[in-house]
Amino acid sequence: MYKVFMAAIAATTSISANAQVSDQRPGFLDKAYLRSSIGVASLKLDERAEDFTKERSFGFSVVGGYQYNRYIAFELGLYDIGESDTHIDYEYGDLALYGEEGRVQGTQTFAGRLLGASVRLHTDMQQPFYVGFSAGYQYWRVATLSNLMQEYTYDPGFFYEEYSEEPPVSRSYRYEGRRSENGQDPFYGAFAVWNAPIGELGLEYTQFTVDGDQPALLTGSYTVRF
Repeated sequence: MYKVFMAAIAATTSISANAQVSDQRPGFLDKAYLRSSIGVASLKLDERAEDFTKERSFGFSVVGGYQYNRYIAFELGLYDIGESDTHIDYEYGDLALYGEEGRVQGTQTFAGRLLGASVRLHTDMQQPFYVGFSAGYQYWRVATLSNLMQEYTYDPGFFYEEYSEEPPVSRSYRYEGRRSENGQDPFYGAFAVWNAPIGELGLEYTQFTVDGDQPALLTGSYTVRF
């Protein structure tokens, strides 16, 4: 009888322990991950596309995520879209028709960073390979570094009759400075991931919108899950 009683206690204890294990749920950190990537950035702005002398540079991203299930994840990340240079050289006005004319020459450099929140939808992440797409909303900040020289000529007699005998006046101005702009726009991307023995290796393409322009990142990524 004693042996039967002890066996019953042992069986009850085992069932209780298994029930406790089965009732455990993964914590937040068990579903969290960190992904870093580096690659080619393009900050080609539509209105100056024909002037760009360097359309691509290195860009990177650092993203934290929460894996809701095997098919859906939520992310918050910092994206650096690199720098692009443009050469400025254009003329404007007409001394005879408008009473003024000029020419602007120099360089401008554009650099941008973005903070974005997104959702990722993909095939089963537990398979050797999985693919998907992402969509989200981002806060962007773009800085413009300018080094410009303007040559300006105007005819006083064109505007004021009392100066009709005066010759045209020419001036030169140099502008060096930094101007920052910021705003919010949607973004989207596509990716493919390989569950390699050393971790998740991916290829990511992310297309942003910055006030109507279309900077993009094409990067290789590495994901660490906690």
